Amino acid sequence: MTEPGVGEIDDVVEKIAMKLLAPGRIDRDIIIKEIRRAKRLGIYWKVLDSMERALLKVAMLASIDRYKPRSMASKAIAKVIAKIELNTMRGITFITGLRRALSVAQPSLGGFRSLLSWVKEKTNYILYLGRSLLAVYNYFEPLMSGG
Repeated sequence: MTEPGVGEIDDVVEKIAMKLLAPGRIDRDIIIKEIRRAKRLGIYWKVLDSMERALLKVAMLASIDRYKPRSMASKAIAKVIAKIELNTMRGITFITGLRRALSVAQPSLGGFRSLLSWVKEKTNYILYLGRSLLAVYNYFEPLMSGG
């Protein structure tokens, strides 16, 4: 049994993060809030491409108050919102903690669904781990750079 490479772990981490950071329900208020947040943080122009920005704008302007959970539009909007969330501090903390947890714990779980359920159970620990790693890195960064 071979160990997965770094690229494979990053792909799994990104898939899990996108799945868990996507909103459960999508309505106009959530879309407006996420657009404002993305613009405030600069994510709207730096991270989202023109099609994703257009999708959010059309979804905001549409006369639909709430999107059905399993519709294609809802899934596409959820992906864009999860992409925004990945680039916030919470998303960075989650990804940092998840990478570390997967490298240390090496959960020997069957497939993606079982790994996803394991991550859901350990979400608080993963966020704690990510915050700790980012704090330690920020503390030691001046020492490592020679300043």
